[in-house]
Amino acid sequence: MEIVEEVVKYGLPLTAFFVSLCSFLFAKWNWRESNRPIVAAMVRTTSGGSESIRFDLVVINSGNRPATAIRLTADLEDVKACLADQRQASVETVHWRDSVACFSEAGEIPLLLHGKEASNAFGLTKAAGTAGAFWKYGSRFPVAVQYSDLTGRKFTSKQVLVISDTTGFAGGFWRVGTQ
Repeated sequence: MEIVEEVVKYGLPLTAFFVSLCSFLFAKWNWRESNRPIVAAMVRTTSGGSESIRFDLVVINSGNRPATAIRLTADLEDVKACLADQRQASVETVHWRDSVACFSEAGEIPLLLHGKEASNAFGLTKAAGTAGAFWKYGSRFPVAVQYSDLTGRKFTSKQVLVISDTTGFAGGFWRVGTQ
C-alpha cells in the first residue's frame, strides 16, 4: 500500500510537470516556426505578347516577420544551361549582367518586410525561330534562398526557378481586350 501512496504522492505531480513542460516546449517551438519570415523566389512575367515574354525575378516574403540579408545562390553552370544561346553568358550582355547580379553579393536584399516583394529584370524569351531570345522557354534551374530574421536566426530554402509565362499557370489564359 505504501508504494501506491508514494506513486500517487510523487509520481502524479512529476508526470503532470513533465507533460506541462513538454506542452510548453512544443508551444514555444510552434510559435517560433509560425512567427518567422518565409521567403521564396519566382520568375514572373512582366509583359508578353506573340513575339516575346519579358521576365522579372521576384523575391517574396510571405511570412509574418521581416526578413534580412536575403541572398539567392545558384550554380552558374545550371543558369548557363538555360540560356537560348550560350554566347550570351558574358559580361557584355545586359541580360546576363542583370540575371547574374541576382545571385551575387550585389543582389543581397538587406530588408524585406512581411507581405512585400522585391524584383529585378530577368531576361526574356522570344517566339520559336526568332533571334534575340535570352532564356530557353520552359527551362529550370535550382536556387537556394538564404535569409535571416531580425533576431539573427538563419534560414535556407531550396527551390527551382522555371522560365515560363506566369500569366496562365498551364500556358493558357483569356486576355481582356482594351476597347
